[in-house]
Amino acid sequence: MKNTKFLEAEEITLEEVNNEFVSVTMAGEKFVFDMDTLYDISFRFASFLAYLEQKEEQDADQICADCSRTKVH
Repeated sequence: MKNTKFLEAEEITLEEVNNEFVSVTMAGEKFVFDMDTLYDISFRFASFLAYLEQKEEQDADQICADCSRTKVH
């Protein structure tokens, strides 16, 4: 994890290169993707975000279930 960097949203920019390619700059480092890769990455991020949201909801439900067993609510 020596090369791990934390990025703020403001450090990410997208730019159309042409009809086939998009450049993505993250913390000053530029990457070029074809459109198929950009779509794939978008779906992967969306899927992972949905997974994290579902996990968060399950954790919240578990906390409420624990509280109701101990009559905290």
